[in-house]
Amino acid sequence: VICEKAFALNTREVDEMIMEAGNQGVFLMEALWPPFQPNYKKAIEILESGILGKIIHLQAFFSFIPPFDPADRKFNLSLGGGSLHDIGIYPVIDALSFSGVPDEIKATALFGETGSEESLSAIFKYNDDRLATIYSSFKTNIGIGCDILCEKGNLTVSRGRDMNQRVILGLHGQEKETFVFSPPALGYHWEAEEVMKCLDKGLTESPVVPLSFSSSLMKTLDRIRDSAGIV
Repeated sequence: VICEKAFALNTREVDEMIMEAGNQGVFLMEALWPPFQPNYKKAIEILESGILGKIIHLQAFFSFIPPFDPADRKFNLSLGGGSLHDIGIYPVIDALSFSGVPDEIKATALFGETGSEESLSAIFKYNDDRLATIYSSFKTNIGIGCDILCEKGNLTVSRGRDMNQRVILGLHGQEKETFVFSPPALGYHWEAEEVMKCLDKGLTESPVVPLSFSSSLMKTLDRIRDSAGIV
């Protein structure tokens, strides 16, 4: 099973899915787009090299303005509607991938006429003096991206849903360096490829998107919802 994000509505459901997959001995993976993208891999490579030093602050965002339809999954509470599970999950993935699980979360949301949250902002605090800010909204049109501010420079990860992806490295006192990637497609084929590789090896989960990451991701989403009053 490859299951589209968000994996489920809450941690209880994710735990049940992981347990049942284990009981049945079947493969299970959350279909997360970012980890398979070439610019995402490049950003992790640069961060792990240590040339930027410690991450001080991460700011990640995703917003667009969809047509309003109260029955649509983006707005319908019975379908898990709201910007957090639809697009806010991507900034949260950025924070977990680049900075890890936060020690504290404070979040606030603005709700629309269906009761779903249309805009959300969250602050992640880490005990080693790092911060991250998360933003998702159906009321603005900023697209998707992530800025990582570090001791020795900054890293910008641009992830437009087209064939042009960029990573911009800006070390203090040096000219910015831009890495451009133009994959042949939007990238979903890499998720399918990963599943086939895992099945060929007899694996029941992916080393790229392990079930432990999906569990941490949903627990973080639950913490955000609790803080912002999202039900």
